Order: sequence, then C-alpha cells, then structure tokens
Amino acid sequence: MTALVVYIESLSRQNDGGAEPSGRGLVELPALSGNPQRGGAIFAAQCAACDGSKGKGVGSTIPPLWGPESFNGGAGMYGIENMAVFVVRHMPPRSPGSLTPQQAFDVSSYIHTKPRPKYNPAFDKY
Repeated sequence: MTALVVYIESLSRQNDGGAEPSGRGLVELPALSGNPQRGGAIFAAQCAACDGSKGKGVGSTIPPLWGPESFNGGAGMYGIENMAVFVVRHMPPRSPGSLTPQQAFDVSSYIHTKPRPKYNPAFDKY
C-alpha cells in the first residue's frame, strides 16, 4: 500500500502547475475535409514504417488499420474525424504531433478508404 501511495504522489509532482501530462488526451480540430490521395502519400512516408505498407500492423503491438482483423464500424477509431484527432496528437510514434491537422485528416481519409469489418449490432447486448 505504501508503494502505491508513493507512486500516486509521484504522478502529482510530475504535473506541477496543472499542465496536462504529455502524451495524454486529444485535441479539438477545425472542420476539415481529408484527401485520400494526399493521405496515401503521407501514409507511405510517415506511417508505413510502423503500420506496414498494407496496413497490417505488427503482431499485437501495432494493430492492423484495415483488413479483416482491423477495427470495425463500432470502434472509437472509426470515422475520419475521430481518427484524425488521435493521429494529430499521437502519430507517428517516433515524432508525435508532427503532422498538421490537414495531414491527419488526409491520412485518416486514406485509411478509411480501405476495407474493414462491419459493425455487428448483435454485440450491443453484451
């Protein structure tokens, strides 16, 4: 119990002044339209190194972005705007926050042109 209290107190000290801890949360983006063609070029240059050129991801560490094992229409990443908000803040992992909001919308538009599983509303019961 002492170790847990010390750990929690250390988290508070890291956030002196009320600033949001780095790498946490999402941002509000302006209403933009993505361009899948530009997004494909950005994906190839900035994303494919980690996500694979075919969006398959890497094992359980980096999940696939499209294909039968990717997220479905009920996931939090579904929807261009939802994904863009995450991408602009956290991607690419080696340089998070380096993409502009427009680039994030473009990449998200590109990814959303790819096939993925449909959401099954039967899972709403669980």
